Amino acid sequence: MNELMSELMKEMVVLKKDHNNLTKNVGDLYGKHQTVNTKVSQLELEVDRLARAGLTNNMVILGLPSTKDEDVGDLVRKVATSVGYNLPEGAIKEAKRLFPKDKNNTRATIPIKVTFSDERIKEGLFAGKKARGQLLPSSVDPKFGSSNSRIMLRDEMTSFGMNLLKETREAEYLTDYKFIWPGRNGVVLVKKSENSPVHVIRSTADLHKLEHTSSHKRPLSSSENSSPELSQPIERPGRQKIPRK
Repeated sequence: MNELMSELMKEMVVLKKDHNNLTKNVGDLYGKHQTVNTKVSQLELEVDRLARAGLTNNMVILGLPSTKDEDVGDLVRKVATSVGYNLPEGAIKEAKRLFPKDKNNTRATIPIKVTFSDERIKEGLFAGKKARGQLLPSSVDPKFGSSNSRIMLRDEMTSFGMNLLKETREAEYLTDYKFIWPGRNGVVLVKKSENSPVHVIRSTADLHKLEHTSSHKRPLSSSENSSPELSQPIERPGRQKIPRK
């Protein structure tokens, strides 16, 4: 028995040594994996920044009903007038509806994409909308009096931004977040309720951090540059609206 116990103890020492080596190797691999993920995330953000540089003059307007034989450019000018901003001559290079490719997609309103001649014009319109606050279609044109939608302005999003927004909305651990919407400069903003702090998601890495934080129920710091006036929070479907206090 003593010999058997001695052999077992030797094997346990070897196994413990092998286990320690394996743990160290796994830790090294995890560290390398995290480093690679960080570099990939940084590269994605840099590529997205370059892509957004080509969209600096573009804006998307949501909430305006479409009508037959409409003049989209004239609608944009009416939106500007409604928020107290006068568009200079030649300010609009292009204005068009973003009709969905999927014919089965039945949107209540179809977004308008506007390309301005100068980024400063777009920023002036954003500033006017922020000062105005909530804007209804009826304030743009009386013919939209029956519409109960709200007009929202946002930057045109890149493919990266659209995918990030989709991933955020589909994340199962964010089911208790009532509002998820695109902010300025390619970020995605989320909050649990009307009065909750806003959390900023710039990359999939931020999304994973939010998952970790949500699981531990620790609040993140709110965004300093988020602005519901610039991009109104979009309530997630199927959730009861929380009234403003």
